Amino acid sequence: MKIIGRGSHFQCSILHNNVVKIYCPKSSLDSQFLQYLCKDRIVEQIIRYYGDLLKSGIIVAPVRDIFIGSDEKLNMVQELIKGDTLKKRIYDLLREYAKSDLDMKWELLLFEFVEKIIEIQNKVYLYNHDIRLDLNTSNFIVNNNDLVLIDVVPPLYASSFSNSLIYPLNILLKSFETNIDQWISFFGYLMRQYVEIFNGYRNFDLQIILMKCLDTFVNIINKHWGNDASISFSAYFNQIKNEGDNIFENRIALFNQYVDGEICQTLLHKKCMHYSVSRLLKSHS
Repeated sequence: MKIIGRGSHFQCSILHNNVVKIYCPKSSLDSQFLQYLCKDRIVEQIIRYYGDLLKSGIIVAPVRDIFIGSDEKLNMVQELIKGDTLKKRIYDLLREYAKSDLDMKWELLLFEFVEKIIEIQNKVYLYNHDIRLDLNTSNFIVNNNDLVLIDVVPPLYASSFSNSLIYPLNILLKSFETNIDQWISFFGYLMRQYVEIFNGYRNFDLQIILMKCLDTFVNIINKHWGNDASISFSAYFNQIKNEGDNIFENRIALFNQYVDGEICQTLLHKKCMHYSVSRLLKSHS
């Protein structure tokens, strides 16, 4: 088997036309997170979550098998989906956007994918208000212009969240709690990619570019969720003026500080790159 990478929960290898995932959490917090959500029914809960996602009508990489191996590790076999991750595709589009003096065709292509993510989230929510998605752009593969969800672990149901969790587990769950929290998280992923790319192109006004990105994002929410939802999102977004309760709210606070002229582009890039889930996990291993 050829090892192709490692995520928060699995080491992934290719075997024929399948991806073999062996549970190998990056940190003790990852392990605690899965255990908290599934208790002693890990396989059962993942199968339930995968089934619900399929019933919602979104495209999910087929799960061929899931079991606990002789070494007591969780094993999952999924069909190999060919294509780039959405994260890579967004980086590529942003580079073309920057290199071609903000040619709108690259921006339009980028937001077609952003809209697809919002559509996916809306479809899942309409099927079952209890289901949550991790909208990390690394969790989707672009395949024939469709977005395929490749990550079904951990299984996220709002009803399994508890208000009694302590730091830092409460931070992870907060980013999935409501639709607005999920939008804040998703915009946080986008913002980090924008800042990373455009920090190298000093001839552009990053503030104008980010504000345009936000306006388009709000319009997409309005289109798929309605005016009340987009107003609520905008109000909450503007409310986050200081560091928030989680990594993604911290990024939004940076956005607002940058727009208000309180921090420079260099500091925005430095702090935005510092705020990451992986850093949080490593610091609490």
